[in-house]
Parts: sequence; C-alpha cells; structure tokens
Amino acid sequence: MTFIFINHCYEHPHVLFQFAFVALSCGEPPLIEYADKPLVISYSVASTATYECLPGYRLDIEDSSIQCLPTQDWSEAPDCVRE
Repeated sequence: MTFIFINHCYEHPHVLFQFAFVALSCGEPPLIEYADKPLVISYSVASTATYECLPGYRLDIEDSSIQCLPTQDWSEAPDCVRE
C-alpha cells in the first residue's frame, strides 16, 4: 500500500486553512502465467492494468484488464489458457 500526502496551506488575514489530500494506490499488479508483464500507467485507485497472453495462449475471460480498487487491492486477474 502506498500513501502520498500533499499539504496545502492557505492564509487569510484572520484564519489559516490547511488541507491534506491522500492519494491511495495499489502495489504491483499480479503476474499471471503465460502472459507478458501487465501494462500499467498508474497504480492509483481506479487505474487499470492490461494483460496480453503469450503466443499460443488466450485469456480465459473477455476482459483483459484489472482495476485498482478503493481497498488498495487489484481486482481478480484473468488466466491465460492454451488455445
């Protein structure tokens, strides 16, 4: 799990406002047998990782992507099965 803290302070003549934002992210997506390492642009929540099977194999489901969930876990990864 990764936490990124970003603090922003805003001053007003009579009040100091401070906001803290936390960006949640997943770790590395799982590797699956007979597939290339998944294509991932970001590990933040709601980002996706896309799998492509090696020649002679195909995904066992139609969707080739998994998603980083708000729980900071990846959704269930597909499997590559022999064609």
